Amino acid sequence: MSLQDVTKSSTKLRELQDEFTSMKTTNASAHAAAQTSLARKNNSAMAGMADLAVLLDGEFDPAHPPDGLAPALKRAEGLWADAKDAALDCWNITSSYSIKVAQLHDSKIAAWHSEAQELKGHLQSKLDTLKGALATQRNTLEDLLEAAEGAAQALKTMDRKLYEAQHKYDEADMWTLLWPPARLYLEGLKLLIEATTNDQEGARRGVATAQAALRQAQTRAADAEALALDTARRAAAHAGVLRKGRELLAACAGLVGGVEAAQREVGALKNECVRAQEVVGRCATRAEGAGYALTKGEYGEAILRVCEVGLESISLRPAAVSICKHLAAHDDGAGSIRGIRTEQHKEGLLAYLEAQGAAVTGNLLANLPPMMWMAAAAPHLDPLPLATEDGMPLTEEHKTDIMNFLHSIALF
Repeated sequence: MSLQDVTKSSTKLRELQDEFTSMKTTNASAHAAAQTSLARKNNSAMAGMADLAVLLDGEFDPAHPPDGLAPALKRAEGLWADAKDAALDCWNITSSYSIKVAQLHDSKIAAWHSEAQELKGHLQSKLDTLKGALATQRNTLEDLLEAAEGAAQALKTMDRKLYEAQHKYDEADMWTLLWPPARLYLEGLKLLIEATTNDQEGARRGVATAQAALRQAQTRAADAEALALDTARRAAAHAGVLRKGRELLAACAGLVGGVEAAQREVGALKNECVRAQEVVGRCATRAEGAGYALTKGEYGEAILRVCEVGLESISLRPAAVSICKHLAAHDDGAGSIRGIRTEQHKEGLLAYLEAQGAAVTGNLLANLPPMMWMAAAAPHLDPLPLATEDGMPLTEEHKTDIMNFLHSIALF
């Protein structure tokens, strides 16, 4: 594994980190815009249902419906079509985001992580090999150092022997002047001096050879140590990159789960809008076919069915409860609204929705944090606190629960 492999892995991780951040930022902007549009159109659609409900106030003569009934029904149909389109936009954005996040996690980050793990193994294997080679080089260096020291010691021995032989020769040479037969002894010393001189040259060559081998071994050992240190540094750097990669992989995996949850929520919103649009669309089609001469109960059932859908949504719930309350308060003498019954709600659709609305309000109240909640029930007497009784700041979920409660508290 070369330095380029480590650098390439690190560069690829930075690219994936940038892609992850950019993807989240882009989606957040698109999703926020789509959610804002959906909320606005949902509110407009529920306002259209409220306008339609007002037109049913009191006694209602199917033969002479209010002049504004047909336009109001057509407007409500168009508003729910717009809301459905907005919900589909949200769904498409979330679904597309879910696919992109999954692909980034599975096809890119996970693949990079697998390659990075493999690179880590190669680096460790190479480092182990280099450490073994370095240990061998150091052992060889020690052996050569001993050999060089032995060669140097042998040269010193030869130097001493040559000095001694030469000294004996010089002393004997003085005696030959007094006794010529002593020259025979000098001839033997000459042979010894020549042999020792040859041995000295051999020892000197041995020292030179040992020192050259030692220098080469020192160079090889230094190179091996430098390579081992460089590989160790690259392995440590890659370990840091791999740690960041695991963090990115975990973050992306968490995002996958979060997006899947968001997709379920958006899917529920989409289904609610589709159901409401279908209810209003069927009512509009029937009404147009009948010259808008439907009964108050028939119009009321369509409105209540939309409210049934609205009660399933936190954002639409207050408006749905308000419409139900208005229809109940402005029923006719025959109880046309109160008398609407379906297969699912034989006790009466309005009674069911009123019970559901009351239960929702109770649940909202139960979800409020402990903080003198009577202030929430009577906001005109005391402002809402910005923290709970234990001094902890309100979470966004707390604030949502409080606002939903305040929307609904006045409806029952």
